[in-house]
Amino acid sequence: MYPDPELFSEMHQYLDSDSSGTSPTCVSSTIGAERLKEATAWLKANNLKGFLGEIGAGSNAPCISAVQGALCSMQQSGVWIGALWWAGGPWWGDVHTFLFFFFFAR
Repeated sequence: MYPDPELFSEMHQYLDSDSSGTSPTCVSSTIGAERLKEATAWLKANNLKGFLGEIGAGSNAPCISAVQGALCSMQQSGVWIGALWWAGGPWWGDVHTFLFFFFFAR
């Protein structure tokens, strides 16, 4: 049984080589699910729920596939309650930061 339905562990994940979110190049098209594998196992082992408060990747085919893989693996795991994907920084010019919320149905 989950200890407290009002609590969850919030984590961040960027899909570039140093996990900083500063490069538009992802490690691979599967890196999203790969990097979340250990966090998912930890959540399951400790009977906890997780929320990915930040996920970031470049706007190109490998990165889009990596984000899709991350979100699919999270949804299928049963331990993630959702994610927040955001975009911002000087390369966006004068536009405001974009936020995308994903909550997984139970």
